[in-house]
Amino acid sequence: MTLPEGQTELLITVCTALCLVWTAILYTACSFGRALRASARHRKNDTSLPPLSVVITAHNQGKQLSRNLPILLQQHYPDYEVIVVNDHSNDNTEDVLKQLELRYPQLRHTFTPSSTRYISPKRLALTVGIRSAIHEWVVLTDADCRPASPHWLSRLTESIIGRTDIVLGYVNYRMPPHYPKGRRMIIFRLYHQLLNLNRAVRHTVYKAEAGNIAFRKALFMENRGFADHQHLLAGAEELFVNHTSVTGNTAVASAPEAAVIQEWPTAPRLWEQDRMYYMETRKHLRHKRAFRWAYDCKLLVPYIALAAVGAGCLTDMILPWPGGSIASVLLYLIYMTIQHHTFHRSARLLGETRSFHLLLPFFQIALPFWQAASRLRHLRMPHSTFLKKNL
Repeated sequence: MTLPEGQTELLITVCTALCLVWTAILYTACSFGRALRASARHRKNDTSLPPLSVVITAHNQGKQLSRNLPILLQQHYPDYEVIVVNDHSNDNTEDVLKQLELRYPQLRHTFTPSSTRYISPKRLALTVGIRSAIHEWVVLTDADCRPASPHWLSRLTESIIGRTDIVLGYVNYRMPPHYPKGRRMIIFRLYHQLLNLNRAVRHTVYKAEAGNIAFRKALFMENRGFADHQHLLAGAEELFVNHTSVTGNTAVASAPEAAVIQEWPTAPRLWEQDRMYYMETRKHLRHKRAFRWAYDCKLLVPYIALAAVGAGCLTDMILPWPGGSIASVLLYLIYMTIQHHTFHRSARLLGETRSFHLLLPFFQIALPFWQAASRLRHLRMPHSTFLKKNL
């Protein structure tokens, strides 16, 4: 079919623009988790296992400790200790710890001082536990977390190569039996950890999950621990890792056995509360502008892909060329196929075996609205909510 000269130039311009847009979209889909998958091919092969000190803080979490601590204390690791810091608990936490200490010699516990005027209780408890650690490498996890494997500590140390100072691992909730928002919360954490861990492999840490972090004690002492941002109630682990991570000193434990399973929140509002605390914490994170710009661009990719399909169909209506809609729909199907493959391949690398094939497209479409709603809720909350109250 011969087109008029003006329409030919317009068609070439439109096709060139759509080709560039689809190239960017397909590249984004192919690159999802690429650095994370590449790092998994370079794990350490030697058998050196440095001694470890696992630090846990607990506040009225006796039930969680009784369920999860015995699993942690049965790790297949030659030399490690577990330190639990009792943060002013008034339940049976102390009794649970004393009973477990009789069965497991590698367990010991301590407590925080009664007066904590200028530092948040969580920061003080973490500082007490880390300072009392006798080994160079410290591992942080939570009372409501349990290792996914008896080889958790071994898989974490596989990533300690060269000048590695920080190792990050994957954490997510177990699937609840009956909870309508359960899959949404799980894929939310998975999606963002894939982004954050992928960035940590290539550059530096932006955000880390507090339930699965390892670092050198010397790094903690040299950087004055949690001395910065003492006024904040939450975000101690995230801010410490973010401010001490540099290119080359951070590794990711990308083995399924290195994952940690977290118990389901006792109330849905606790998950929303954690989201609000994170939004306050991220104000103090390094590289926040660069990360937010890249993150917001990624949020728009599904919408750009749909717009490109619409532009291809509109080209058919304006210009007498029947290939635009067919090519656009075909490219969209290719984009969705690649994205699902790279997402689930990277997720399986972290030990996530649950399938999100049907949920992923809807999740990506809804994610910008969820984020906007969370930002509005955070803006409406008084600033004092996130600060340590001096007594």
